[in-house]
Amino acid sequence: LLQQHYQNINGGSPMKSATLKGLVIHTADEAGPDPGPDYMFGWGLVNAERAANIITNDQGQNVIDELLLSEGDTYTREVYVPEGVNELRITICWTDPAGIPVSPQLDPLDPMLINDLDLTITDENSTSYYPYKLNPLEPSAAATNDEKNAVDNVELVSIFNPVEGTYTISVEHDGALQNDEQAF
Repeated sequence: LLQQHYQNINGGSPMKSATLKGLVIHTADEAGPDPGPDYMFGWGLVNAERAANIITNDQGQNVIDELLLSEGDTYTREVYVPEGVNELRITICWTDPAGIPVSPQLDPLDPMLINDLDLTITDENSTSYYPYKLNPLEPSAAATNDEKNAVDNVELVSIFNPVEGTYTISVEHDGALQNDEQAF
């Protein structure tokens, strides 16, 4: 239904699978004991109404983008956050190129991303905010957000009760990009 709604609003063009995945994660209701993902509930419970509202509001606010990051480039965008906002949430998602699988095992620790994109939000005081990430060695621990995430192809930065002002969204990459580009 979300795909159909998006197509109705966007002249029949469908969302990319990574866009739909990112949208559903971005709008999910928290289900675990701590903010962010966890090994019990993942990113939470799907909130289809919230996702549909974002698709509808994209026409006036430009909140869904399907972009391409080229080798050596950094994507930046500034957003203004007014006073009284409860949360600033930014999510990126991409379909990573196929890698070489490891032998079958539960929760392998080998990093497997081929194209490692990195999302960072920076405020006017040069404070950087990073995406959530989980520690597979401590599955009951809360997700952290104090450094880059080099493991997942979904990155979500959440700033609770942000101070009014301009925030800069940055997406860059670590290492070379296969085929010199990555859609996100």
